[in-house]
Amino acid sequence: MRPTLLFLLLLLALPALAQPPTPDPDLPVTAVISFDAPVRETLTALAFFDSWRLTLNAGETIVVEMQAADGLSPLIGVLDGGQNLVERSDIDRPPAPNSLALLQYTAPDNGEYTIVATREGNQQGTTTGSYTLVVRQVTAVPLRDLPPPAELRCDAMVWRVALVIDFAEEVLPLPPTAPEGTPVEFYRLTVFGLDGFQPVIQASADVREERLDCTRDGRGVAGATVAVAGLPPLTVAGSTPAAQLALRNSSPTDRFGNIRWLVGSQDGAPGRYIAVLEGLALHQRTDEDRVSVRAAAQSRQAPLSLFMLGADGTRLDPLLRLQNQDGQDVFTCDDAGRRGCDTVPALTGTRITLPGPPAVVIQGDRFDAGGRLIPGSTDALELFLASRDLATAGPYTLIFVGELPPLPVP
Repeated sequence: MRPTLLFLLLLLALPALAQPPTPDPDLPVTAVISFDAPVRETLTALAFFDSWRLTLNAGETIVVEMQAADGLSPLIGVLDGGQNLVERSDIDRPPAPNSLALLQYTAPDNGEYTIVATREGNQQGTTTGSYTLVVRQVTAVPLRDLPPPAELRCDAMVWRVALVIDFAEEVLPLPPTAPEGTPVEFYRLTVFGLDGFQPVIQASADVREERLDCTRDGRGVAGATVAVAGLPPLTVAGSTPAAQLALRNSSPTDRFGNIRWLVGSQDGAPGRYIAVLEGLALHQRTDEDRVSVRAAAQSRQAPLSLFMLGADGTRLDPLLRLQNQDGQDVFTCDDAGRRGCDTVPALTGTRITLPGPPAVVIQGDRFDAGGRLIPGSTDALELFLASRDLATAGPYTLIFVGELPPLPVP
């Protein structure tokens, strides 16, 4: 059996405790390493390894490159969270002085991993020299593939999650005549609380590791009116629980990528909610968008309604298809109230007005699509959004009507 690098570290530590301090200031490095950020260090007879820590998600694949110089024969090892050696670079490519060591590794679990940069032979090796180490992300785990959290933090408060929405919208370039600062991407989520639900919204995207923003502020929707089939009409006043969050991107090069919206309620307050997502569009008749929807653990047994409304004044005839995680169709709906989805009420009476500027009117008609279900788990439900017969195109709005039940009594 090959000795693990952990055993090697223990062997190194034992004589160090018994020896007097050495005047050599070069000691092993232990630090965090970031993706695509090369680090340069030196290995000596005393400090013949360095440890570089990083956090990986399950399924995430990295490539580690260690370019040696000044006579060093490079060797890379990967330790898991339990400090067990799980991969090394010399299995298929024996080290040679001043060569490039390569290692590819896919993390099986979420957690912290350690990249050990050392030399051929480890403690028994003889080569020394300098090296440059870089870690590259081969397959980042999309936000949509991460499990739904039970809670989120916003304004130093904890909120219980009810709904998770993930998507990556196709982005068209702006025309050359567009004024500077014109948004390339614009998405907006508005959530109204009913029966005690206290909305909060959090948004994340692949473009940044940290969350983009979170809010429980609904002052911008004061005066909004909401009429959705099966619910009493609502006019938003100052005391009406509501939250609204908009994402704007005017960068000529960077895009949001995968976007994740979390909808939650303060202190887990139960109740129903209406979530309105704007900014999506079928740019061509043959387009089919994909939006992933997950109910959080507390909401998995509660009813969830989904509606796709074409923008007023366009010819879009929405078609909504829903699949479970196994790729099986749960339902397909062309026109709510008929055409195979007659259990969903027609959306002709659905009308939402949002104050501006500019003011927005979202009006349902007999061609809009929808569906109702009970998720039953926190697995992803894949919404495929297209037009009937792939014959029309245009912007559309998604409306989600769900519920956060009370926490079970211990």
